[in-house]
Amino acid sequence: MKNPPHHYTTLTALVVGVLGALSASAADNSFYNTVGDYRWFTAGNWQAGIPDNTSTVYLNTAGKTSPANPLVITSATEKAKASNLNVAWGNNETGWLEVRSDLDVTAQSIVGRDSYTYGHQKFSAGTSTYNGNLYCGYLANSTGVLEVAGGTLLVSTNAVTEFKLGENGNGFLELSSGTVRVKNGLVMGNNGGSSGTLAVSGGEIWIGTTIGHWIGTPTYRQSAGFASI
Repeated sequence: MKNPPHHYTTLTALVVGVLGALSASAADNSFYNTVGDYRWFTAGNWQAGIPDNTSTVYLNTAGKTSPANPLVITSATEKAKASNLNVAWGNNETGWLEVRSDLDVTAQSIVGRDSYTYGHQKFSAGTSTYNGNLYCGYLANSTGVLEVAGGTLLVSTNAVTEFKLGENGNGFLELSSGTVRVKNGLVMGNNGGSSGTLAVSGGEIWIGTTIGHWIGTPTYRQSAGFASI
């Protein structure tokens, strides 16, 4: 185990009112799995039909330790879309999402949003593009995991957006195959009591500017693969 290659202590502006902004929107769309096939492109599984680029998506599933039934994005012809994407929201909830084809999130995404939530997002194929802020482990005692096992993950394509593993909770990025490209910096452990972990065992990751932490606990591990950070 070794420390991250770089640390920076530039004060990042506080994000104020994020959860409040997400809690009341005409475009709210929750995953209910009414049809029961755990598929993103099944309209009947959703509160308001298949999400589009105006939707604020809320996703909870069951099974923290054994994700037998994650919500799956898979299509040979369509791209999954959302404005805001919340994987695991509401205290003590769990959310699993597996991406097997293209995904585009135009605004903000949170994996593991509220206290004692567990959010897990796996990328297996396709290109996933996050144009806004991406947080893993948002509130205290939350956990958010990004597992990249294939495909391409593009983060912070906007020049002013943030990518944080552990805002106030615990965030993980686990790369075993595929490609991760981050236009801006990566923060691992932003606030007190938070932690962020980057583990590279294969594939390749490119960080555009800096990798570091504020006052949380960062961990960086690399056993194989390529890292430009």
